[in-house]
Amino acid sequence: MPSRRTQAGFTLVELLIAMALGGLLMGLASSVITSHLRTTQRQAELQRMRDHWGRINFFLETEIREGQSLGTEQGEGICADKSRELTITVPNRAAPGSPGRIVYYNNGVDLWRCGPSVNRDGTLDFANQSDGLLVENASLSLPAGFTGPTDTTTYTVTLRSWDGGSLFTFEESSSARTSIRSF
Repeated sequence: MPSRRTQAGFTLVELLIAMALGGLLMGLASSVITSHLRTTQRQAELQRMRDHWGRINFFLETEIREGQSLGTEQGEGICADKSRELTITVPNRAAPGSPGRIVYYNNGVDLWRCGPSVNRDGTLDFANQSDGLLVENASLSLPAGFTGPTDTTTYTVTLRSWDGGSLFTFEESSSARTSIRSF
């Protein structure tokens, strides 16, 4: 009678093939997951920059609307020596006839604001001048040849961020107009 041998388990070749197929599937799955995470991170960064743009745009347009004119005039006081990108001439409600100036300028890769301080209620405090960082990793640009005085302009704000080791930029333009026209 021939002996029957029962085989229990897998052979070494079968195990190696199963491990190779499993590794291949794991590699593909990790590639898809990594790609999805990068895309999600980039979309979140883009949305964050859009939100940031919305806040910057609201702030700039509010100050421009309160102004009398836009140009590249020299600032006053501590703002006199700033390399100006945009100057907003604003009325001084406390001293009619003596307007003040708000100067926006690029300092390296950051956008700065110099001029009357902003009170908690949103009014300008002409007695206190401030010069400070408005937005990090952002720059303001105006059309070539812009000098003013004028009551309207288109400006572009470029935001920069590091996304996974590479520079990611978001650039948006807007038109703004002063509400007081007296030039």
